[in-house]
Amino acid sequence: DEWLTSYSDLMTLLMTFFVLLASISSIDASKFEQVANSMSNAVGDVDTPQKSLEEVYKDVNTMLTEENLSAEVKAEKTPQGVAISVPGAYLFQSGSADISPQAQPLIKRIAEIIRSVPYNVAIEGHTDDVPIQTREFPSNWELSAARASGIVRFLIDQGIYSRRLRAVGFSDTQPIVPNIDPMTGVISPENRARNRRVVIRFLAF
Repeated sequence: DEWLTSYSDLMTLLMTFFVLLASISSIDASKFEQVANSMSNAVGDVDTPQKSLEEVYKDVNTMLTEENLSAEVKAEKTPQGVAISVPGAYLFQSGSADISPQAQPLIKRIAEIIRSVPYNVAIEGHTDDVPIQTREFPSNWELSAARASGIVRFLIDQGIYSRRLRAVGFSDTQPIVPNIDPMTGVISPENRARNRRVVIRFLAF
């Protein structure tokens, strides 16, 4: 009889152990599901990660045509990826980093494209060579960085995951055309206007 009692106790202990093991397994599965859902939400702004940079380039140009902005806003393929160059005058008032109401629909359309691809995106602020010195912006460095950061904040408000974005201010260090005409030595307002821009760059790596 004593061995039956011991055997019964052993079976009870084993049953308790397996119930506890099953309970722990259920908790782990639940935690795993929560973690998986969190990761899915974190990258939930990517719908079709298979889309290539060539397709991104085509999508951007299609969008610019639909918005009647092909003449003002330029897209190009570069070794770094796909770059969208938006004139500063279209995005901001002079000396300001606040996005103008007319530019917000364009940035929203760009956000839609960002959501559809896996690529990280760099926002570059560029100015001309005319110095600025205000309380808010002591130099063109602060202005260019604030403009890039403003676009990043707007994209985050559109649901773009912040870790996919970066903001860089270049001041007047990367002009696309000379601010002063090299042939005449005369300041070119048109060239300065071209150099004032924001570049939204889909990064290949």
